[in-house]
Amino acid sequence: MNSYLNKQSVLQIYQVINQMKNCIVSTIGILTTLSFCLFLNSCSTKRESKKQAEEKPNIVIVLADDASRAYFGSSNSGFYTKTPNIDKLATEGMQLTQFYTATSMCAPCRHELYTGMMPSRSGMHQNHSKPKADFENIKTLLSPLGYNVGLAGKLHFLTKNPLDKIEGFAGGQRDPQENWTFNYVKEYMQHSMKENKPFCFILGSALPHSPWASGKPEEIDPAKVTVPPHMIDTKATREMIVAHMAEIVLLDKQVGQTDSLLKALNIDQETIFIFLSEQGSSLPLAKLSGNNFGFHSECLIRWPGKIKPGTKNPAIGQYVDVLPTLVEIAGGKAPESMDGKSMLDVWLNKKTSHREYAYTSFHTDYRRAINNDEFRLIKTVPGKYAREFHVDPMFQPYWPEWLEVAKTDPEAKEKVERISRDFRTYEFYNIKNDPFERFDLADDPKYAEVLEKMKEDFEKEYSRLNDDFDDYISREASKKMEQETKEKKKNT
Repeated sequence: MNSYLNKQSVLQIYQVINQMKNCIVSTIGILTTLSFCLFLNSCSTKRESKKQAEEKPNIVIVLADDASRAYFGSSNSGFYTKTPNIDKLATEGMQLTQFYTATSMCAPCRHELYTGMMPSRSGMHQNHSKPKADFENIKTLLSPLGYNVGLAGKLHFLTKNPLDKIEGFAGGQRDPQENWTFNYVKEYMQHSMKENKPFCFILGSALPHSPWASGKPEEIDPAKVTVPPHMIDTKATREMIVAHMAEIVLLDKQVGQTDSLLKALNIDQETIFIFLSEQGSSLPLAKLSGNNFGFHSECLIRWPGKIKPGTKNPAIGQYVDVLPTLVEIAGGKAPESMDGKSMLDVWLNKKTSHREYAYTSFHTDYRRAINNDEFRLIKTVPGKYAREFHVDPMFQPYWPEWLEVAKTDPEAKEKVERISRDFRTYEFYNIKNDPFERFDLADDPKYAEVLEKMKEDFEKEYSRLNDDFDDYISREASKKMEQETKEKKKNT
């Protein structure tokens, strides 16, 4: 009986083991199949992600605030610079050597970039003006194409369709600039990655805008800086330039840290990285002027796999052209009403021309200009408007010193008058040989034919843009009108 039970038990155990074996084999097979499916799905997801990145790359724009192109090593302007990250970016992508903003003020410049509209058509002539309408912008055009569009830092333009707000950076130039953080930017990028969506991130830096209180000027030797040829070389002038450059050093760090974040997230190869220097600094004849120093902007574009490193392209472009280019890259089509035109073929280095002229304006002094890569024509309405000469607040402490030097130094006197004298109707400069516009060639018979052609071309462009000098309302007049309107409402 015991022997029989033992045999039965053994047989049952054998059957159970056999069933378990079949079960294990079956389970292993199922797990193997599932693992293989997951592997294939992962590969497929990676391929889709890579495909999406190729079709719709991420976009990063770092925009400076009041930075002159000449103060970056990438511009090869011969100035003493400390911008290793910006210079490196230039070697990794394309430099547009003839790139311009339409006006030499912060808000109009940024509105131009984000809407693709010229100030004459948008109404954004001044820092404190408002656009004529709620124009399509970088968010309203890129969001329907699948992009998250966010901004950290300084926005500086009005719209009913604001960009996603990202914390971590000063929103204005008078806020503390030293303690920025990329933590929130990182979260924004990671959120987009989890959604499998491309992003457009804009760092609207408030550097190196005055008051120049965040940098470390003590780390820059004043003896090494180069004083631009239209300025008077004094101890105070060098100290002013050093203070400005110390802020540019911080801006350069922000560019480097942006790049480091892209690399840390392993998305630098899937991202278009654009750096723009905005309009010129608040040093003389730059910002708040009608001069080339305030319009010629540094534009660097890195696009791995699309742009050959170290490329320089001389095509004339303007800020209005950036948005339609990005829209085309994203697979969309920019509105025909937009002033900007896509530069995609230029960015891909298939073309080396885009515009015949850059058209620029500065409303406060009622000046307009056109320039190609060699000559610049500036027109000021004669006699109709009195010049509103002013010295930027950051330059005011040094202006009396310049005036004093000019009393005994003929060259210094010429430089002071260059800044403060009344404008001629036409000024004409060879900006290729004279980028700081010291030598007016309007009366030189050798250039008479070129000058006349550019006058004709100026009038055509002026008419095309409907850029009427009479439509400008000064800030004081605008305040007066607002006050009168309030009084009327109050009385009724």
